[in-house]
Amino acid sequence: MYSNSFIITLITLIIMEVLAQYFLEKHAKTGKDLSILLILGIICYILVAYIYAIFLRHEDYVSLANSYWNIGSMIMVTLMGILFFKEELTTRQMSGIILIILATFLLT
Repeated sequence: MYSNSFIITLITLIIMEVLAQYFLEKHAKTGKDLSILLILGIICYILVAYIYAIFLRHEDYVSLANSYWNIGSMIMVTLMGILFFKEELTTRQMSGIILIILATFLLT
């Protein structure tokens, strides 16, 4: 199916994006214009761009590569929001996430 390097690169990409989102969300809550959290978030997003460029080497179709990345990021960022920032999802929002996941699997 997929090589180990494909899966490792995808997981690394998702982890870096979740870290970037985490740092930027924490920064936003500080109310400051500049903080170490903002800088860490920016660094993580620079790494996301680099890792995504590597990830594209493993996938023939950009749309599929982007779909894998987006679905993984969406699930992990949603879990982060719920677990770390005590966010709550409505039934409609949860239904939307499930539809996106199903649509992504139909693309592959």
